[in-house]
Amino acid sequence: MPRGQSQSQSQGRGQSQDPRPARWQCAGARWGHGGPELVWRHSAQGERLSPLTPDRPLSFTTGPRRACVGVRRGVRHTPCPAGAEVPASAVSAQCPDCARLDRSYSVAADTRTDDPRPYDVYLAWFGPELVKVGITAAEREGARLLEQTALSYCLLGRGPLMAARRAEAVLGAALGVPDRFPYAAKRTARETPPPPERRAADLAALHQRARGLGGLPESLALASFEPVHHDAAFHLDRVRPAPGLIRLVPRPPWPVVSTPWRARTSI
Repeated sequence: MPRGQSQSQSQGRGQSQDPRPARWQCAGARWGHGGPELVWRHSAQGERLSPLTPDRPLSFTTGPRRACVGVRRGVRHTPCPAGAEVPASAVSAQCPDCARLDRSYSVAADTRTDDPRPYDVYLAWFGPELVKVGITAAEREGARLLEQTALSYCLLGRGPLMAARRAEAVLGAALGVPDRFPYAAKRTARETPPPPERRAADLAALHQRARGLGGLPESLALASFEPVHHDAAFHLDRVRPAPGLIRLVPRPPWPVVSTPWRARTSI
């Protein structure tokens, strides 16, 4: 489901209109301590989570517009003050104003440099020839890799934010690995993944090359090679080629369209 899609309530003429969504709005998936969860937000009732377990029936109702999801800073979420509409085809779930605000203090955009938390530098394996380098806050304990649907990963080192950022740039250029892949490529790679031993061998070769590189920050504590595999978490033994993709888009207010489907896996 596109993030930020919601069902809006109509308002009577002459009434003041709250620009924010008046009903529960799906804000995407998150990986919590108990596994994957769908995040739901309401302008008056806050946020709630619903477990996304294998074989759980799901259905989403589309409304007349796709609304901006606002800005999230740590554990605090701020709804879009304008209740702006986001085009159905847009990749971002934020309106331009919220996106600018998000980037103004963001680790990903290199505009948040005062984060005192330690960061891990990792190599993530998504498929053959699909290995990326990235960073994640150490306190998340690998949840970021689960959310990205990495089938396997290993840590390269841990250090301050700017040291981790520098290492990410050096490793990406020296090893020839990018920092992201298209969703379609990752979905296809999950259908017939090689065994963990093959994934571990690919990661081990890159990990060894990375440790031998010069130019890494001295404040980055290098980690020994310890691969982590997500076969059990993702139920990879149950993954089958998808018959197709359902793209949910805003619909006219009435009739409401509900699209049911059954989750076969937890990714």
